[in-house]
Amino acid sequence: MKWMNWLRDELLSDSATSDLTASNKNSHDFNIKQVLDLHKTWTTCLEDLVRLQVDRTLDFPEKSKTPPFLLQRWLLGPAHRRYGNLFEYRALSKAHEKFHACSDAILHCNQCGLQDHARQILEDELPVYSENVQTSIVRLYAAAAKKH
Repeated sequence: MKWMNWLRDELLSDSATSDLTASNKNSHDFNIKQVLDLHKTWTTCLEDLVRLQVDRTLDFPEKSKTPPFLLQRWLLGPAHRRYGNLFEYRALSKAHEKFHACSDAILHCNQCGLQDHARQILEDELPVYSENVQTSIVRLYAAAAKKH
């Protein structure tokens, strides 16, 4: 449970969202490594939850939707304002939404005691959605670099 509390605190800190768009060497202010790392962190936590049976009492609506995780906050806030007119941004938003719908299904199954089904979704479906999110992040990064 300690690691989930740490993750929640880290992802919801006030300074965290600004770090994704903080000035760096790229003129378009998009820290692709941090954005990809955020996605990977959530995926790893989800894998740990199901495979290692960590914190089986996890309340899935609270953890997956409310409060929103940092990547979602970034997508709906700074990224939307800066890149919302780009096709690649809309593709990333849709891919991220589908990824979290799959995550919600995994969390729900795990919470309801359907660990085998949760594991099956985790192994069969989640990697496809995760790959789509990662590819979409890279495509948005490239489009943002061209725009600026």
